[in-house]
Amino acid sequence: MGTENLQKIAVIGAGYSGLLTSTVLARLGYSVDIYEEHDKVGFPKHCTGLVSQEVVKFLEHISRDIIESQFYKIKFIDEKTNRYLEIRLASPVYRIDRVKTEKLLLNEAVRYGASIRYGHKIKGIRVKENKVSLVASNGEQADYDIVIIAEGLGGGLRKSLGVLHTPIWSYGINLDYDINDIAPEKNIIEIHVDSGIPGTLYGWRFTIAEKYVVVGGLSFDPLGLRRLIRNLSPAEKKRREIYGGRVVHGPPLPCKKQGGSIFIIGDAASMNKPLTGGGLYPVTVMARILQDRINQGDSLQEALLQSYCTVENMLNKQYRFIRELLDSRALSLLLSYASRLGLSNIVLEYDRHESVPRRVLKQKPLQSLLFGILILVTRPRLAYHMVRGMMH
Repeated sequence: MGTENLQKIAVIGAGYSGLLTSTVLARLGYSVDIYEEHDKVGFPKHCTGLVSQEVVKFLEHISRDIIESQFYKIKFIDEKTNRYLEIRLASPVYRIDRVKTEKLLLNEAVRYGASIRYGHKIKGIRVKENKVSLVASNGEQADYDIVIIAEGLGGGLRKSLGVLHTPIWSYGINLDYDINDIAPEKNIIEIHVDSGIPGTLYGWRFTIAEKYVVVGGLSFDPLGLRRLIRNLSPAEKKRREIYGGRVVHGPPLPCKKQGGSIFIIGDAASMNKPLTGGGLYPVTVMARILQDRINQGDSLQEALLQSYCTVENMLNKQYRFIRELLDSRALSLLLSYASRLGLSNIVLEYDRHESVPRRVLKQKPLQSLLFGILILVTRPRLAYHMVRGMMH
C-alpha cells in the first residue's frame, strides 16, 4: 500500500454496508470518517437477518455474539394446493441479530481508528481537483480523497450526482410472536407461496431458539402483503415486535457508473439478491474481495472498483432468470412442477441463486430434464435464462 493508506476516506451511512466497509478499511490502516444522520446505529430495524455460513465466517471476530439460531432445511409450501418441497442446505443458514451486528462492527471500526459523526446528514457533494468536498446539513464541510456512499435505498446523494438507476423494489415486513402452535419445526425455514393473493411474492415462518416465531413476507402490493401476513400469523398471540421496509430486488447499479473518487454501495447501488432482496451477502463478498485485493497491492480505487464489479456480475447472473420469478404465480407453478417430479431433498447453496439450475441438474438429471421441458412450454423466457445460467 505504501503511503496510500494515508488517504482520507468518508463513508456516508452507518448501516451494515457502510460499517463493514469502514471496518475493513480502518483495519487496513486507512483514515475513515463515518457519517450517520441518526443518533445511533442499527435503527430503524428492518432486516430479517438470515445469512449464510460465508457471511458468518467473514464476521468470525463477532459471530459468537450475533448468532440467534441456525437452519439446515427450507420447506416450500403452496398455500392453494398444499403441495410442498423440501431442500437441504449445503451449509447452515444463520439468523443474526442485525442491530447488535452493526453496533459491534462500529466498535471494531472505531477500535482501528475510524470516527463516527452522528446527526450528520450529507446534503451535498462537490468534486474539486483531486478532492471530494462534503457539506452536511449543519453547514460543516470536509474534504476527502475518496467518498463511499452507503446511504440506503431512500437517500438522494446518488441522484444529486446524476447517477440514474431505477431498481425493482417491494414491501417487506417481519412480525415476531411468542412461541405458539404455528411454530415451524426447529431448524427449518418455511416459505409460503400464495398465488391467490395478487401482487405478492411469498411469506416465511421460522423459530428462533425455541423462544419466538418470526412471520414475514414480501409483496409489491401493501394490501396483498397484509393478507399474506394475516394468513400466516397466529390468531390471538401477542406480537413482540414489527419491523420492515422497502426491499430491493435489483438489478445492480452498472459497474461502468462506479469509479473515480466516489463509489456507491449497498442498497443505494441495488447490491441485493433479486429473489430475497438480501443485501448482507453481496456486501460481505465485496468486503472480502476488497480486503484481499488491497493486501495484494491494488490501489484503493482499483480494489473498490474490481470488488464491486465482481459482485455486480454475480448479481446480474441471478437477476437474468430470477426476475421471471418475482411473482407468486410463477413461483407456485415452479413449486408444483418440482414437487410432482420429486425434486425434494436436493442440496442447494443459500446465497448462490445463479448456481441453482446447474446444481439441480447435476443431482437429479432426468427430473431436471422433464422440469426444463415443462418450463420451456409454460415460461420460455425463464427457461432461456436458466439455460444461460447453467452455461456460465
